[in-house]
Order: sequence, then C-alpha cells, then structure tokens
Amino acid sequence: MEFSSSLSLTTITLFLPMVGFTILLFMNEQKDKEAIKWTAFGFSVATFIASLLMAFQFDNNDSGLQLAQRINWLPSLGISYFVGVDGLSMLLVLLSTVIMPIAIFASFNAGVIEERGRVKLYYLFMLLLEWAMIGVFVVQDLIIFYIFWEVTLVPMYFLIGIWGAENRVYAAVKFFLYT
Repeated sequence: MEFSSSLSLTTITLFLPMVGFTILLFMNEQKDKEAIKWTAFGFSVATFIASLLMAFQFDNNDSGLQLAQRINWLPSLGISYFVGVDGLSMLLVLLSTVIMPIAIFASFNAGVIEERGRVKLYYLFMLLLEWAMIGVFVVQDLIIFYIFWEVTLVPMYFLIGIWGAENRVYAAVKFFLYT
C-alpha cells in the first residue's frame, strides 16, 4: 500500500462537489435559476468522470487500499486526512456518482422544486449530499468518517422536509431520529 501526500484523484473526486457548492453559493437565484441547475449538473457529471478515472486506475488484482492519500491533520488527537478506496468502496463511489447526475437532471422538470421555491438551496443540498456520500466511502479515519456520516443527515433531512411528499415533515423528523 502506497501513500501519497500530493493531491490524489480520490481527493479530487471527493472535493469536486464542494467546488460546485462554493460556486453555487455566489450565484443569484433570482437571475440564474437555469445556470444554477446546469452548474450543479455539470459538477455532478465532472465528479462522475473523476470517479470513472479512479475506476480505470484501480487494480482489481490488488485487494488492499488503493489511490490513497494521507496527511497528518491533528496528530496530537490521532486525526489525519486519510482517503483511499478498496474494491467495495470503489463500487459505492461509482454508484453514488452515477446516480447523482441522474437525480439532478431528473429534478430539472420537477414542479415541486419550483413550486416550493428555494431552487438554489435544493441544488446546494444535492451537491453537499454527494460530497458527504463520497466522503463516507473513501475516508479511512474513524473520526472523519463519523463527521461525513453525520453531514449526510443534514441535506437529507432538508431534502425530505422541504421537497418531500405529503407527510414530508413527519418523515424528515423520523429519518433524523432513527438515523
């Protein structure tokens, strides 16, 4: 198992949704609704392409951790930025990154998003969710894993609670309590 301290493809794949998230933060929802949708979709597709590049570099004959990067972050607490993929996590990253652009594209004509407003917030939550899901699958440090796991709850809670079906608030509360 080889570790790199330089920027890895795993890190690029992990943080592409956050780059899109940051760009969306500075876009004007009143003027740029279509641009917001396409920017979220574009960054989600770029993340999928990066995950495909990871899959092409992945060696199926090696059962260990691959495409790894480790940077000591808080060594006194035993916390480090440590990412990498094995066979299962590689498949889960691919699955997450192939589903997210489909979900974002499918939401373009979903009347409920426009009807309930906050189009920008919806796409911000979608990119935040993609970032957190990828983080759950690639991070190797237990404390950072727990942070990513908890971060996935936040956008899911709001996606269910704001843009969900009839009993969306009840469902969001149940989701939050039982997860």
